[in-house]
Amino acid sequence: MSSPVLDIKMKKVIIKYSVIISLFTFTLSKFFKRAIDQIVDVFLSPLLTVDINQDGKPDLKQLRKWNFKLGHTEIKVGQLIFATIKLVMQILVVYLILSFILNYTNLIRI
Repeated sequence: MSSPVLDIKMKKVIIKYSVIISLFTFTLSKFFKRAIDQIVDVFLSPLLTVDINQDGKPDLKQLRKWNFKLGHTEIKVGQLIFATIKLVMQILVVYLILSFILNYTNLIRI
């Protein structure tokens, strides 16, 4: 049987390290998000300048301006589509990074 004093000390250690790990993870996730955003922007920027219909205006930049009115409300469909494209690209980048780490490194073993 373990003593009550040891249990209390163990709880304090677990709580202390849980807080430290949580703060570290939170901070690291912010840096990781910025990096992912920059990677996606590098791949998304060339797509923004594509002019498929040859009117001299980038088509994806025009996509952001697509709106329609529903009553007195303006629905910004173009921004929704653009945000969805960006989200899918972010998910793809994270998936590729995790796949690489799991399959080609010894950092995580399952």
